[in-house]
Amino acid sequence: MKEILKKLEVYGEENLTSEELLSIVIWGKNISDKKIKIIKKIIKNNKELNGNLEFLMHISVNELIEQGLEQDEAFKTKAISGIFKKLCYPISSKKIEISSSTDVVNFFMPELRYEKNEIVKIVILTNKNQVLKIATLSIGTSSSATISPKDILSDPVKMKASKIILVHNHPSRRFQAKSKRYSNNRNH
Repeated sequence: MKEILKKLEVYGEENLTSEELLSIVIWGKNISDKKIKIIKKIIKNNKELNGNLEFLMHISVNELIEQGLEQDEAFKTKAISGIFKKLCYPISSKKIEISSSTDVVNFFMPELRYEKNEIVKIVILTNKNQVLKIATLSIGTSSSATISPKDILSDPVKMKASKIILVHNHPSRRFQAKSKRYSNNRNH
């Protein structure tokens, strides 16, 4: 399987398949046909994403083991998905501004689109709609998530924030952003 490594060296990572890239990450120089078959099976088992490796951000270590990886290989795979998340969704020193519900959807869609459980997040904003903080309030089941008023208001009150946005997904219907803005200067 040295030809895969040579292909990487000569043609670059953009010319490798998802199976080849993932195999290199997990096994390095120790790639074999048997190991590539395991990766192909895992990708096929998650075919609703059409071979996209984004499912790695949402699959558990146990699910990877059940689908054929050894424990240390599953750990490596989850670590690389963690690196991917940090690369794709970095915490930026540049202030993020949210001015519409479309901004919210565009910001959270890549992260929440394929989650299996309902997740509730809060976006804490300045009075100029700049993001101060984003936090996960609840990770629920496939059909519900529970939060309390204390969960929602604790950080915004401490931060003296003027606005918040609540966001949650619907796993059974793919991601649909639900957001509400609350501000100190609006009548409810």
